[in-house]
Amino acid sequence: MAATISTLVVIIASAAISPYISGSGKNWHGLTYESGLCFLIASLMSFVLIKTVGLFEGMLSLHKLRGQLVLDAAERSAKKKKDELQNRAGKLTTTLPEGYGKIIDPP
Repeated sequence: MAATISTLVVIIASAAISPYISGSGKNWHGLTYESGLCFLIASLMSFVLIKTVGLFEGMLSLHKLRGQLVLDAAERSAKKKKDELQNRAGKLTTTLPEGYGKIIDPP
């Protein structure tokens, strides 16, 4: 957050002072004040963009973690409901009529 705010301040300040230094014509080994400001702005913007990529990686990681937690919670809830239904149903007993399955001798 501080990097973004400082970059914004540098860009605004550079835009404000660029008309005053653009006509100075001072040159030091091929570098001017304008090229120094351009390098400063480009390097700060690159830094902010790199930090943003890290932020997106963290957000994706949190999204995957949240998805896994939701799936785990759904599995626990389904298991709990299954156990409750089985407990309410009680034991199943088969009631067969008397003599069912008895082998009858042929006549």
